Amino acid sequence: MIYVEKVKQYEFKERTILVFFLKTSRWVWLADNKLVLSFPFPADSLSNMGDAVAFSLLPLAYFEHTDIRLAPTLTVSPSLQSRVDAICSLWNEWYDGQRRIRITAPMESKPYYNAKRVAAQLFSGGVDSLYTFARNSEEITYLVLFHGADVSASDNETFSKIERQAQDFAKEFGKRLRVFSTNVRFLSRVSWEYMAHVCAMIAPLLACRQLVHRIYVASSYSGIFGNRYPWGSHPRLDPLICSDGIETVHHGFDVKRFEKIVYLSKNPQLLKRVRVCTRASDVDHQVNCGRCEKCYRTAVALKLRGVSGTESLPSSAFSFLSAMQYLENYQLRITSALFWSEILEFLHKRNQLSREESEFVAFLEIKLGKTYQDYIEDFENAPGSFSNIYSCGGRLRNYEKRVGFAKDSLQILHKLQRLHRGKRYRNFLRDMAKWQQTVTGELC
Repeated sequence: MIYVEKVKQYEFKERTILVFFLKTSRWVWLADNKLVLSFPFPADSLSNMGDAVAFSLLPLAYFEHTDIRLAPTLTVSPSLQSRVDAICSLWNEWYDGQRRIRITAPMESKPYYNAKRVAAQLFSGGVDSLYTFARNSEEITYLVLFHGADVSASDNETFSKIERQAQDFAKEFGKRLRVFSTNVRFLSRVSWEYMAHVCAMIAPLLACRQLVHRIYVASSYSGIFGNRYPWGSHPRLDPLICSDGIETVHHGFDVKRFEKIVYLSKNPQLLKRVRVCTRASDVDHQVNCGRCEKCYRTAVALKLRGVSGTESLPSSAFSFLSAMQYLENYQLRITSALFWSEILEFLHKRNQLSREESEFVAFLEIKLGKTYQDYIEDFENAPGSFSNIYSCGGRLRNYEKRVGFAKDSLQILHKLQRLHRGKRYRNFLRDMAKWQQTVTGELC
């Protein structure tokens, strides 16, 4: 059981910080006993806090196979449990489980909605995010940036740079940037990419339904692969993370990443703001580093559409030779290989290729062929669904089937994890005690 026992509220001008103190059973491991949510709005404009907390903790509860109980002061919408059940059913389908998480909390009375509510978008400045903004810019008012999402909550220097870039973008297009913050990513060991990230970022917005009536989430993938691939943001998952009076829209699923880049290439005003990585230093005065896989992939796609350079990417990234030299010893993930295959598909459709493009096509065919072969071998070594890779291999699942654990395919795994975590927690307490004794001795 994860129990939210009390809440502390701190207000600083136009910002509200809520600290939720958590109490768990001994087998549930947390890095901290506090859930922290920071809102760029005054406290009197927030409501429906129970839904925000429940969805923030839901991936953790599912991972630990435990229920959630909220304090009496945190009310939830009447339809919350049905949406949680639908999300658990989807995760059960993906990860071969049979879990149902129960939310115990008082129901709210009939909510009051402000007549002048607007739409918001989860905004990162990437290709997907800019495409969604371009298609819905007339409706979107708030651009929502999260501290503690793709950039660590402790890395204030990098985030300050990203925030300045997003603020400039918002001013240029007449929108309002709103910065939220959460510690959910670092609260537990649940996968941020495969399960937690969209829950963690949509959840705080559900407490802003007096101001927001719709949340746009840009799709990461598309097509058959995007529909089958278990990811924290999914066209079947995102619309379920909502509340009474506020809806979530998963946008751009029907458009490939390369097609989004083609669309952006026709709009220089958007293109100069695209941010695909966080490795650029302040010394370079660049939005992107121009030396990583994401930068090369974006630059190559733009070059194929006739864009020879842009303010957001260094000119060195617009080179087939540089891209090949970098990718030669780089191990592509299957998702990155998917985006490179879209570029390869475009090149195959061309009637005439330059010598440089022909060499790049030959290189990509070999590179992607090796990546896909490695991916297939991983599945052969861990037969079954994707959950076998996510939960440490297929042998464990096969053993569970033999001994008759049909209720939940992750039972043994979690018993081993809990034993390991218990030992690690005891070692942590021992080390902390030694540290305190050392500090006390130095002070004396």
